[in-house]
Amino acid sequence: MRSSTAVLTAAALMFPALATASPKLAPVACMSRGTLYELLNAANRHDKLRTAQLEGTACEPLEGLHYQIVEERNGVSSVRLFPRDGDWADSRLGYTLDEMLGDLGQ
Repeated sequence: MRSSTAVLTAAALMFPALATASPKLAPVACMSRGTLYELLNAANRHDKLRTAQLEGTACEPLEGLHYQIVEERNGVSSVRLFPRDGDWADSRLGYTLDEMLGDLGQ
């Protein structure tokens, strides 16, 4: 067991890209679960064009938005997004990863 840990540690030092295999996305909310999964897949493939397209059209940054968690299931949160705090009339649903919400520190 100890030798396999040493091998993995040595590999991570020799190949830094292995330690960061999945790119870090900024916290975003997408208009559907499918779109969120598509964004995550594009980011994992390092497809910068597709990632940028999705971030610009079907997903939006959570930074600075008011939101309320509606449901958490299997690592994905449904969130109610408010353009202004308490503005239910213009609110909409979005989907994000639970870990992205933790990155916001709210």
